Amino acid sequence: MSHDPRAGRDPADPQQPAAARVAPSAASTPSARASSPGAAADPRAAAGPSEPPGGATSAAGADAATTSAAPSTSPLTVKTLALVADLERVFRTQVERTLGQPLDTGPIALAFVDHYLSLARHERRAPVLELLAAGAGAWFGELVRREVGGTWIGDGVAPRRLRLLLAPQCLHFSPADVALQAIVSEELDPSDERLPAGEPAFDPRFRVRATAGDEASLDDDPPTETELLARWRDEAATAGELPPPWVRGGEGTPPVEDDARWLEARLAELPPVPEDQFHSLTGRYETLTLMLELLAAKQLSDGRAPRTWSLSDYMAVFAGPARPGS
Repeated sequence: MSHDPRAGRDPADPQQPAAARVAPSAASTPSARASSPGAAADPRAAAGPSEPPGGATSAAGADAATTSAAPSTSPLTVKTLALVADLERVFRTQVERTLGQPLDTGPIALAFVDHYLSLARHERRAPVLELLAAGAGAWFGELVRREVGGTWIGDGVAPRRLRLLLAPQCLHFSPADVALQAIVSEELDPSDERLPAGEPAFDPRFRVRATAGDEASLDDDPPTETELLARWRDEAATAGELPPPWVRGGEGTPPVEDDARWLEARLAELPPVPEDQFHSLTGRYETLTLMLELLAAKQLSDGRAPRTWSLSDYMAVFAGPARPGS
């Protein structure tokens, strides 16, 4: 059993704002005809050549080009955002065709997408699941980016190397892996045949930075995006931003209780919910917005001012604190 991320929220107010940003909760039950999403074609092939963000045929790509702290002139950024736009557009088309109605652009659409993904619940073939998760992850990541704010990073080729770095807090995740866990609706053992083969390692968790500046997560596993660091370093420099003093090793925010460990303890206090509800995209979105609310409230009580995390800030955290002489 997992813990209910919605505990403590006002049920009469489905659009209760997060502390860092308004983030409405989804509350809708899908009822539509459907066919198996497992038969979907490769989104990259079906979409044709990648289109640069901002093209007339890709509203999602145009929106993505405005993501904060991502230099829009970088070839890698253009390729990454084009990949996201292609995957999101084809997935949306498949869902709308199956359900027979257009998807809303806000969180209310999460229930309909969860219904669509549930049609593949008994699929065992890893390549089919990985393909479906790639499109669902891009769609979910774009929804989170629009509602919360954030920046995509990736290699512009592999959907599972896409990561979304959130702006209100130093919190990042792999949308494709979150979507895969939503499809299978349960925790996956490392030996499970449904897991994608190869690198990066399967990582469906939301990663949170430790207060002191060292990389940390809710389960202490290392992040998978460090291998992208070298390719993004020049782009961070293009943004003309420096890491905050506490990352560079200078004077800064005094030590306080670690954010990641504190957040883990708060989430553990919530009442349990069924596993399939917890792993659904609706459940993950509600968990994510609650995490942002909790972190914002803690930082306010610690006397830390709100901030927006840029790409260069994340780069500094992934690289680790500066060492003397380095």
